[in-house]
Amino acid sequence: MERAQANGLHVVGLSDQHHFLTGIISRFGSGGSPEPPSGNCGQSPLPDSRKAKRELQTLLHPEMLGRAFQALALAKNVRAETNPLAGFRFAAESGSSPRLTDPVQ
Repeated sequence: MERAQANGLHVVGLSDQHHFLTGIISRFGSGGSPEPPSGNCGQSPLPDSRKAKRELQTLLHPEMLGRAFQALALAKNVRAETNPLAGFRFAAESGSSPRLTDPVQ
């Protein structure tokens, strides 16, 4: 993150995997639009099998992989405020200083 910022990039999103995927999934049914979807209201676009639910739980649960991985979005010459990324919808407040935990080397 520091090296990216030193090269003119700025952080537009930082979140753990749980909150990142939850933000994306929350926009799934609306096609990325804040407007409610037309037709098939209430029908989930996600698979309805037990295996798929277990896989999703493994990715999202904070005690499994949900907090083990983080998502970072960087931008240059782009105003992210005009079109915020769905994955960072539930990220920590932007007022706090974003920090990566245990960065991979």
